[in-house]
Amino acid sequence: MKSALTLIAATVMAVAALSCGRPGKERRYDADVLVIIGDTALTLEDVVMRIPPGLEPADSAALFAGVVDDWIEGQLLEEAASRTLADLDKIDRMVEQYRRRLIVNAYRRAMLEGQRVKVSPDSVDAYWRRFGSEMILDQPLVKGLYLKISAGSPSLGRARELMAEGTADGVAELERDIVGEALHYDNFTDRWVDWGTVAAQMPCRINDADAFLSSTKDFETTYNGNVYILHVTGSVASGRGMPKEYADGRIREILYSRNVAAYEKALVKALYQRAIDDGRLTTVSYDPVEHKFLRQNEENNAKR
Repeated sequence: MKSALTLIAATVMAVAALSCGRPGKERRYDADVLVIIGDTALTLEDVVMRIPPGLEPADSAALFAGVVDDWIEGQLLEEAASRTLADLDKIDRMVEQYRRRLIVNAYRRAMLEGQRVKVSPDSVDAYWRRFGSEMILDQPLVKGLYLKISAGSPSLGRARELMAEGTADGVAELERDIVGEALHYDNFTDRWVDWGTVAAQMPCRINDADAFLSSTKDFETTYNGNVYILHVTGSVASGRGMPKEYADGRIREILYSRNVAAYEKALVKALYQRAIDDGRLTTVSYDPVEHKFLRQNEENNAKR
């Protein structure tokens, strides 16, 4: 970085020397000013802050020039847009609204992280008891083993045998001796997985997944020099009710989203109430805390 700073400093000194050498120029600038457009200046510090340490001198010089170019281009384009575009007020409002949303979302995330919203096992069970019968699969679920291995692997034959066996000892041998050669491996014999997740790993398209899973325990295909092997230990067809152990994950997601929404609603309500108590928010004809019109306003409307 020292060499880069030396190069940059030399550039600035050269620019300053050229500026001082021009006849009739009486304006004086700070030593670290690189360029000025209108009443806005780009300084050496502004540019150096955007150059990471450890670069080669040539790379630092190229990045230095790029930063300056980007700044000048941005300034000139903004000036041109200000002279050409008619509805700049609308753009300013959009920018302010975007800025406000960023600030509000950052605040909500910060408050949510401090809150540590959780979903209790009891609430998951209660949801399951009430709505479990309505949780229907829109695609099959599958349990099993999946292996992708090179067609030239010397372990391919043994891998086929162990995948077809699917026993605990066979899986142990597979994971100990063969998985290290595999291009991809997944053991989901103890959990339900969406068929789409498995199908996405296969090079071929299965048009009727339910029919395929009902009639297939072992499947193998070769593509582009690799062998894809699937061993199915269990499946649930689409249109059937979700197994509870699979539905639990979905229920947690639903309840977590609800808890987050409830927390954010309570947070906003508390901010409303605090602003009212502090006198910063005045309710005239509408109560934003309870989301209702005030009685006085209702009576006035009735008289009209």
